[in-house]
Formats: sequence, C-alpha cells, structure tokens
Amino acid sequence: MSLLKKIGGVFWESDTSPKPKEKTPVKESETPIMNVTAINVAQPVIVSSNHVQIHEFVKHFSKIMEDENKRNFPGNDYYEFQVMKNAMSSMPQENLRYQAAFAGWAVTGNLTKEELVKTASNYLSIVEREMSQFEEAYKHQYEQTILKNERLISSKLKEVQELVERINTLNTEVNNLKKENIDNEADLTSKRDAFIAAGTQVKNEITAEISKINQFIQ
Repeated sequence: MSLLKKIGGVFWESDTSPKPKEKTPVKESETPIMNVTAINVAQPVIVSSNHVQIHEFVKHFSKIMEDENKRNFPGNDYYEFQVMKNAMSSMPQENLRYQAAFAGWAVTGNLTKEELVKTASNYLSIVEREMSQFEEAYKHQYEQTILKNERLISSKLKEVQELVERINTLNTEVNNLKKENIDNEADLTSKRDAFIAAGTQVKNEITAEISKINQFIQ
C-alpha cells in the first residue's frame, strides 16, 4: 500500500505500489511460520506537538511493513524477528531480548545475522521510499496552498497600498477643492454684495433725481 498523503487534513493515495520482488524458495526443512500480528514501528525522533498524527502515521508505517512482508518477503525475515523480540517485552534486559529473539528466529531456517541485517535494510528502504513520496506530495501541496496564498496576500497588500495611496491623493484633492470653494465663495459673495450695494446706491440716486425733476420742473 502506498503512503496516504496527509496534507491540510486531506488524505489521498498515490499509485506507487512496490513491484513484487523475486520470491526466495522456502526450503522443505524450514519450519512453517505461524501467523503474526503487525509489529509496532519505533516512534521516530521528530519535533511535533501533534502526537495524535504521529501515532496515526506510526501505525501506517507498521501496516506498510506488514503488507510488504505478506506480499514480497516470504519465509522468515526481519519482520518476524521484530515480532518475536516485541513479544519478549517483559524481559528487562534489552541484550537478552535481542539474543533470545535471534535464537528463536534463526533456528527456523538456519538463518544468519547477515541475513537478518539484509532484510532489515529492505524494510528500511521501504520506509525511506514512503517518506520520500510523502515529502514530494507535501511540497506539491505546500506550493498549491501556502505559497499560492502568500503570493495572493502579497498581491492584495500591493493593491491595498495602491488604494491607500489613491485614497490619500483623492483626499488631498478634495481638501484642496474645499479650500478653493471657500475662497471662491467668499470672493464671489463679496463682489455680489458690492455690486448690489452700488446698484442700490445708483438706483436711489436716480429715484431721487426723478422726484426732484417732477418737483422742480413744471
């Protein structure tokens, strides 16, 4: 099973299932391997506060190893050794757990330490492959979400700055127009008042003249 990519809360699966390897023939003298339960992969040393996700992905890697063991690694290998070792967790001495597990594992097919390390390297490659695929998916999602939004944010901020500058320019123009209106209104009002006053004065003078003409001229 290829890695379910968990990015932004969305899981999606890539079609990168491992191709079956050439199976090693099982010797007739080998003791049949009993059904085993999935092993628990040791938790990686990483910095993360999301322990729920870490636990979830640890189970995912364990499931990958289990599936790979059933599909591509028949017989006794590192996976079965880990199952045996984990079953001895009550044994306090770590070195004794490894030695006892190896003794039980090796006797099933006259297996060697070199074969154990070699098959362990196979599982290590599987985990590294899954991590690499996840990293590629992460980069793609990061580009499509985070970086894309950052570019949009930058563009919007530039628009905001341009709008702020435009608003400031318009405010300045409005204030200048208001000041111009005040000056123009004062000037026009002053001229109007002077004109009305002058017209009224001349009008009164003419009216007075007409009155005198009517009075003095018969």
